[in-house]
Amino acid sequence: MVLLRQKLALTFIVPTLCLMGTVALTQEEKPEQQPQAKLEQKKTSPAEYLDALLQKIAQAPSNLKLNFEYASLAKKMGLLDEAVSAYERMLIHKPDLPRVKLDLALTYMNMKDFTRAEKLFNEVLEGGPPEAVQKNVNAMLTRIGAARKRHKLTGSLSFGYASDSNASAAPNSGTVSVFDVIVPVGNGSGEDADESIFSSTNINHSYTFNHQKGYTWDSAFSFYKTEQMSIDGLDLTVFNYKTGPSYSFPKHGAKLKFEGAYSDIKLAHQDYLEITSLQTSAEKILHPKVKVSAYAKAENRDFTNSRTTTTYEDKDGKAREFGFAVLAAATPKDIFNVSVTHRREDTQTLYNDNIQKSFNLAYTRVLPGDMFFNAGWKVKKSQYKGVDILVSPTVTRADTSRTLSALFGKKFKGNWTVSASYQHAEADSNLVNYEYENEKVLLNVTKQFGTSW
Repeated sequence: MVLLRQKLALTFIVPTLCLMGTVALTQEEKPEQQPQAKLEQKKTSPAEYLDALLQKIAQAPSNLKLNFEYASLAKKMGLLDEAVSAYERMLIHKPDLPRVKLDLALTYMNMKDFTRAEKLFNEVLEGGPPEAVQKNVNAMLTRIGAARKRHKLTGSLSFGYASDSNASAAPNSGTVSVFDVIVPVGNGSGEDADESIFSSTNINHSYTFNHQKGYTWDSAFSFYKTEQMSIDGLDLTVFNYKTGPSYSFPKHGAKLKFEGAYSDIKLAHQDYLEITSLQTSAEKILHPKVKVSAYAKAENRDFTNSRTTTTYEDKDGKAREFGFAVLAAATPKDIFNVSVTHRREDTQTLYNDNIQKSFNLAYTRVLPGDMFFNAGWKVKKSQYKGVDILVSPTVTRADTSRTLSALFGKKFKGNWTVSASYQHAEADSNLVNYEYENEKVLLNVTKQFGTSW
């Protein structure tokens, strides 16, 4: 009976959208719980109450009220097959029930059985429902048409400006963290304020093998580039490509994904780091307002020495990373995201080997007028294994970094988004070389696009 206790957030996939409008069951057809029935439901678990309903239906299979109540509760519990059976029993005994046909069609949509859903929607339209119902049903038919297309292409183009009070983010060590990758700063010592312009391109493609079974092949390409106004050693180019299959399980509110990825990072227009990785991830909707996800990733990291530095390749090696996240909607406009990660990097030298643990908390508020606000707080602890005798012959490095961020944005017509953000970061270390503090302000403009065929 474990499945009976699993709830799915089906409203995340296909909202009801008040499809029923004024098409409703008559008073004798409409299920209404009597006070005693409500009392019984409160005294038992949903699974037990569902079983009790099924026993009553076995004695009176044509009872519309019992079947409708059973179907409604089964849908809430994510038991879509059971809900379908109840709706079909009702239609066998009384075929002309538009409300039931609409509910059954929506259930089929959530199961990605678009053929049966489309048939039921068309039957409702043939019955001449009110205009509001026709409009919503036609919207569902349009959605079915889009969902049947096998190829989906989405993406975004972004450009912006950044001002950083301490661009190197490490005045004595001569390194900077970019996308959680430690990269060197040319001559780097001292806190140097700088400004930069940046641009990025993201393109995502999804090919659906089987709509009903939810088998797709997803690919994503991204390109990011910055140009510093003063510190040329921080000019950065990042290319990333990832691809792999994903499997959706609508009945269980779950998704499983596998992907391989390749990243190429250039620093000051020179080769710096290549990363190849394999990752598996899974997500599960526990409740209409709660989703959990987890991933595991293995990386191979290949550094390239520059013309002036021959120690970069000491960091060659492998990395393993694990993460877990919870996404919760306290209200439709208040969304929280909590995540933890554990990462281990093994290199050619013991003093570069490290273990990183991080905790991230983010909050998003949807505001009126297509505006939104996001705030984040991240803490990361890094513990290194060996001593770097050039820095300290006795102390093994241990860092703790904290980052606070706030972002305000607005969406405009034509899929344009404009945002402004502020970030404050600081790092404490038992080696003063690795302590830093900086503030950053970013302005960003993004254009999103998409098509399907």
